[in-house]
Amino acid sequence: MLSAADRWGAYLGGVEPALAAVPRVHRFARPPVIGKAEIEPAPLAVWIDGDPDSEAVARTRGALGLGGGNPAALLQGSLAQALGETRLDRVVLIRAGDEPAPIALERLGQAVIMAPDAVVITCDDDRVDAAGRRQAPRFRPGPSPDRWLACDDSGPLLVVDRERAAGLLGELRGGPAWRHELALALAGHAGEGHAHVPLL
Repeated sequence: MLSAADRWGAYLGGVEPALAAVPRVHRFARPPVIGKAEIEPAPLAVWIDGDPDSEAVARTRGALGLGGGNPAALLQGSLAQALGETRLDRVVLIRAGDEPAPIALERLGQAVIMAPDAVVITCDDDRVDAAGRRQAPRFRPGPSPDRWLACDDSGPLLVVDRERAAGLLGELRGGPAWRHELALALAGHAGEGHAHVPLL
């Protein structure tokens, strides 16, 4: 029986290169940034899904103001209006009340640079307890349209290609599953890439 170290070595030696060889899937085995930023992140616009005047949106806006990598634009209105009012290539879709880590936008912006053909980027997430401590991380697998057909595992935060997302909005049924529908529609475009950033 192989040890954990041997299994990890086999994964890095065989599985990870095979995944990397598939042009539609990008998977970062390590976070794009460790310590000081080595890759200048792409500018990102941010759209928060919720009532602009709500306490939940205010909490998310406050979290976005922490650390480096602040959004280049904070979009208002419906998603269709928001996608139409910015010229930035990538837009972060985030739920009201969610509090991204201080380095999240920087790492996501770097992922855009590292995987320029990715039309949808996902990330891991966790929960913030009453004391403000991060806990209960959810480590999501790399993007997989087949898996997304079976279950919604795209996560609460998506980075989407603005033009592709805007072109697909009219095809969505809406309702509470619109985010999953959009991720699946983006992932289903032949020849398009997806990326997943772990440990955010």
